[in-house]
Amino acid sequence: MCLSIVSSRVCSMRLMQNSLEEEEIRAQELSHIIATVSQSLPGYLLAWDFVKENWDKLTRKFHLGSYTIQNIVSWSTSQFATKAHLLEVKSFFESKSEESSQLRCVKEAIDTIQLNIQWMERNLAKLQELL
Repeated sequence: MCLSIVSSRVCSMRLMQNSLEEEEIRAQELSHIIATVSQSLPGYLLAWDFVKENWDKLTRKFHLGSYTIQNIVSWSTSQFATKAHLLEVKSFFESKSEESSQLRCVKEAIDTIQLNIQWMERNLAKLQELL
């Protein structure tokens, strides 16, 4: 698992791709890898891009209601805190099957982003004063 704590964008992408393709890394580790990659500043954008680019493969490998898909959606969007990201996530899932857009984890991800936006609106000025 420590392999997913990498600073290189190329290495992070290769790690996620190898797990999806089950090359060297078991597919069931993918959600953990995405979670770890998502915890870094550049990594959360990389993880979201990976999910968008590979959504069809992901949903073929792990069925839509699976725990793995829930984790992937949750972790790849949990750091978003802007209206632009909220719109992007909503648009992405609406462009997929109706079943995808109605997933509970998608609704929860959208709720989390909205809460993150509200938190930023309440606290950003205070944080900037402290810095």
